[in-house]
Amino acid sequence: WSRLSTKHPLRARVQVLTRSREFGFLVGCTVLTSALLIGAETEYAAQHQGHRLQVFFFGQAICFIFFVIEFALRWFALQLFVERQRAWDIFDGVCVVTMAIDLSLELWIMLAGPNADTAESLDPVIRIFRLTRIIRALRV
Repeated sequence: WSRLSTKHPLRARVQVLTRSREFGFLVGCTVLTSALLIGAETEYAAQHQGHRLQVFFFGQAICFIFFVIEFALRWFALQLFVERQRAWDIFDGVCVVTMAIDLSLELWIMLAGPNADTAESLDPVIRIFRLTRIIRALRV
């Protein structure tokens, strides 16, 4: 990182990319997709006595990978934590961390198998983490 000055051509290209309307649109679409997946998974679980489908997990995992890449690109472009958007950057960072925790808990439940006690005891925790991600969708 230290080798690349703030005026390095690669950093400048990443800045152009992350400031583009198309990139912003892609981020917004991914946030909305993540929120829709949460809603669909919640509806499915309610109709099927808490049964979980792995397709929802994998959809969220793809969104998570995109969010990590987006956050890393903005960090690389030195566009994080600037004065005018510092609060939103912190919020986005918290959303990425909570999504990592949420997906880790989901993976743990999937690997534990059909142990209903584990799933039921973690459901309130998972809902709290998902609420944070839904709030991010409202930001978009």
